[in-house]
Amino acid sequence: MMTWRLASSLLLMLIVVAVVTAQQIDLNQSNPNDKARAIRTLGDSPDGISSLNDLAPLLGDNSEQVRLEVVTALIKFRAIAAQPLLLEATSDLSSRVQVLAVDGLVDFYSPGFFKQGGFTSTLRDFPGKIKSRFTNQTPLVIPSYVAVNPAVGKAIEVVIRQGKSMEVRAVAARAAGILLLRNALAGLQDGLRSRSTLLIRECILAIKKIRDPSSGPSIVFLLRDLDPQVQLAVIETVGTLRTVEATPELLQIIKNTQLDRIKHAALISLAKIPGNGQRDMFLDFLKSRNKNTRAAAAEGLGRIGDPEDLRLLDHQFALDKAAGVKFSLAFALVNMGQHEQLDHLLKGLDSRIHRLEVRAFLVELARKPEILEKLYDLLLQGTAAQRRHLAYVLGMSGTSESIKELEILTRDKNNDVAVAAIDSLRVLQSRL
Repeated sequence: MMTWRLASSLLLMLIVVAVVTAQQIDLNQSNPNDKARAIRTLGDSPDGISSLNDLAPLLGDNSEQVRLEVVTALIKFRAIAAQPLLLEATSDLSSRVQVLAVDGLVDFYSPGFFKQGGFTSTLRDFPGKIKSRFTNQTPLVIPSYVAVNPAVGKAIEVVIRQGKSMEVRAVAARAAGILLLRNALAGLQDGLRSRSTLLIRECILAIKKIRDPSSGPSIVFLLRDLDPQVQLAVIETVGTLRTVEATPELLQIIKNTQLDRIKHAALISLAKIPGNGQRDMFLDFLKSRNKNTRAAAAEGLGRIGDPEDLRLLDHQFALDKAAGVKFSLAFALVNMGQHEQLDHLLKGLDSRIHRLEVRAFLVELARKPEILEKLYDLLLQGTAAQRRHLAYVLGMSGTSESIKELEILTRDKNNDVAVAAIDSLRVLQSRL
C-alpha cells in the first residue's frame, strides 16, 4: 500500500517534470511550424515574460505564422513591458498581425477583449472572422479614469490611416472608440473620407464614443449618405455631440425621409441640440400616433423649456399610456421645474426595457444643482437597481459634494451597488 509520503513525493516529481520553464524552450528552430509551437509553449509558460528579449527579434521573422504566435504570446503576458513590442507589431506587413496587435492593445486596457472579440484562432478563416466582427455595434468602452499610453493612440491612428486593408482600418477605428482615444481623432476624421462604408461607420461610432463636441461639424456632410446604417450612425452622433451645424440637415431628413427609424432618430437628435428653434414642430409631433415621435417631441419641448408648454406636457403625461413616452414627458417636466416627476423617473430605473434611457435623462438632469441635491435624498431610499444606477449618475454628473454620498454607497449591503459606487467614485474623481 502506497504511503502518504511516497504519494506526495511522486506528485511533486510529476509537477516538476510537467513544468516547462522559459529557459528550456528553444526558439531557434529552423522549421516555422516548430518555431511557432515553441513560441506558443512560451506564451503559456508562467515565466514566459522573462524571455521577452528573445521574442523581440522574431517580430521580423519571414513566417507570418511565427509573428502571429509572437503577438499572441505578448497578449497572454499582459505586461506593460510587452506593450512596446505590440506597438511595433501594429506596423507589420500582414493584415492578420496588425489586427492581432491592435486587439492586444485593447485587451491590455479591457481584459478579456482578446478572448471575447479577438482572434483566438487567427490562422484559420481570417476573412470570415474579421467580417463577422462588424455585424453588430459594440457598446464596450473603458472607464474614463483609465489612462491610456499616448503612444497607443498614435499607433492606432496610424493603422486607421494606413492599415493593410479597409477591414484592418475599421478594426483600428473600433479600438479607438473603445479606448476613448482623443489623440486618434484626426485619423478617424480622415477615415470619414474613405470609400469604405465599413470604415466610415466605425469611424463615426468611435467619434460618438469619444464625445468630443469639436468633432461634430466634421461629420455633418455624411447626413446625406445613401447608406441607411451610415446615415443613422451620423444622426445619432450629431445628437450626442449636440452639433448645432447639423440642424438644417436634420430638418430636411425629418421632412423628406420615408424610413420611420431614420425620422425618429433625426427628431431625437434635433431635440438634443440647443437653440434649434423648432418649438412649433415639436408641438405638432406631440400629437403623433407614433409613440417614438411623441417621446422625441416631449424631450425637445422639455429642453426648449417654454413655460407656456408646461400645462400641455403635464396633461399629456396624465393621458399617455406608452411607458417610453411617459418617461420622456417626466424628463421634460422635471427639466422645466416640476420636480415631483423625479419619482416616476426613479421607477424607470427598475425597468429592464427603459432603465438606460431613464438613466441618461437623470445624467442630464443632475447637472442642475437643485436636482442633484434631490438625488442625494433619494440615493439610500430606493431599490438596489435604483441605487446602482444613481451611483452611475453621480459619477457622470456629480460635483465634489457627491464624493461623500458615493463613499457611503460603497458600503452598501448589496454587493452590486457597492461595486457600482466604487467604480462611479473613480469616474467622478477623474472628472474633478
